[in-house]
Amino acid sequence: MPASNITRLKSSSIEVIYATEAVLSDVANWLDQKIPVIAFVQTAQLDYWQKHPAQHAVLIVAIDNDSVYLLDLARNADIVTVSIGEFLLAWDDMEFSYAVI
Repeated sequence: MPASNITRLKSSSIEVIYATEAVLSDVANWLDQKIPVIAFVQTAQLDYWQKHPAQHAVLIVAIDNDSVYLLDLARNADIVTVSIGEFLLAWDDMEFSYAVI
């Protein structure tokens, strides 16, 4: 999977953790440590992408009971709010993969 190429950033001074088949509680654990999470998604599942399909990365900055809050610099610099269900559809298409740096 192309998303796993993120591990190429690893060096003696940069740690990269890449995982697949994750669950939202994995992401929440990183966020609790004040570490944002890079999630790999299929954009066709995200309404704000207007059905344009692409494998893509977004930065998750928060999660609550109903929503995932993310930065998607390909769209704009504002935080985007998506429902958990919508996010899970997009994330599932990419094997629930994520990375932290």
